[in-house]
Amino acid sequence: TENVEHNSEMEAKAKMYDAIIQHSTEAIFIYDIENLKFLEVNDEALKLYGYKRNDFLNMDLTDLYAPEDIQTIIESGESKSVPGSYSGPWRHKKSDGSSVLVELNRSSIDFNGKKSHLNIVRNVSDQAELKKKLQLLETAFEHTSDPIINTDKDGFITEINDSVSKRLGYSRKDLETRPFITLVSDDDRAKINKNIFHSGLLKTAALEVGFKKPSGTFQKATVIATPIKNYSGDIESFCLIIKLVEEPVTAKDLNHSQEDSVQKIDPPFLSNVFHEILTPINVI
Repeated sequence: TENVEHNSEMEAKAKMYDAIIQHSTEAIFIYDIENLKFLEVNDEALKLYGYKRNDFLNMDLTDLYAPEDIQTIIESGESKSVPGSYSGPWRHKKSDGSSVLVELNRSSIDFNGKKSHLNIVRNVSDQAELKKKLQLLETAFEHTSDPIINTDKDGFITEINDSVSKRLGYSRKDLETRPFITLVSDDDRAKINKNIFHSGLLKTAALEVGFKKPSGTFQKATVIATPIKNYSGDIESFCLIIKLVEEPVTAKDLNHSQEDSVQKIDPPFLSNVFHEILTPINVI
């Protein structure tokens, strides 16, 4: 009677696991703890790794790792998994030889009388790529020589990069929550509002303006405005790149610069230079 009840319980568990695995929208596989052989896999996992069912079940866990990543199996086996939590990311190998980054939610179970690990697999490759792109954007934002100003949808400044301080002379405190239009000439304010903040701008636009410096002087600049949209496609902020137009140097300015340079040359210095040149000539 005990054997019958045990077998009945095992059969019920097997059916439960089968239902969970096959109808889950998550990729799942089960492997034997002792020899790492795969015991079960669902369609989502087969799609993720690119294998046919029979081929996958003839493999073991080490086949999902490149030789240089085998140490990862030991690390993942030794890591204490908290129920409901994911570990990783781990780099797994697909059937075509390409890699996919995954996180694993592992549970210890008894599967068909064998001590096993049930793994729920979450593909995090896209998140990893997005994280890299964000790091690149943050680096570009902080280190570009162009001043960059971010505003909310109404044009109030929310963030600036270091170039705003270095090239324009404004500190973060100076511009915090300040309307962007206060940084352009009076004639350009209406143009900025009409063509950027109140225009329903859907793509990047460029406007030439007179940009105001802390001293009160104005410098010609091109404002390149890009709308930043939220998940529903509504504009929630703007990224403004300020391309300063350098004033051309006139001939008058050049002459003054040259005169200043000549005046700065020390006469005794010139005397020594001529002495050093003429002495060898006289010897010759």
